[in-house]
Amino acid sequence: MAGLAALLGVVAGSILGRVVHDLTGGRIAPLISGDVELARIALMVTVLSALPGAAARGLVRVDLLAGSLPRPVARLLDRAWSLTLGLVAGTVAWLFAETAVSQVRSGEVTQVLALPLWPVTVYGAATLLLLSLTQMTQALGLSAEAS
Repeated sequence: MAGLAALLGVVAGSILGRVVHDLTGGRIAPLISGDVELARIALMVTVLSALPGAAARGLVRVDLLAGSLPRPVARLLDRAWSLTLGLVAGTVAWLFAETAVSQVRSGEVTQVLALPLWPVTVYGAATLLLLSLTQMTQALGLSAEAS
């Protein structure tokens, strides 16, 4: 929720600053330095924050095929999907973690504000790992969603 509030604040502030800048012919320029960087970071945090919770409650799915299948087959497909998503999320989490280590070693920062990138990447790795774990528990039938 904080990521979404930050995203909305940065976007609203950026738009307002540009409107004031344009209306005053550039005499007043309350532009936010690094607004695009801040919006990108806030968007990444917002999306990644939502994934584990959404997956735990059940992702959106279309039951065109599953609705016509016998219940055991549909359950097997659900578990296979959960396993696949869990493996993909775990792999991406691993890649995020490797990227974070590389960012720490190289001192990689954003272009305008010089914010270190690794904290956001570590956060992304953690949320993707959580997504992977929620999907694996569903695939193995260890969660309420799987039953």
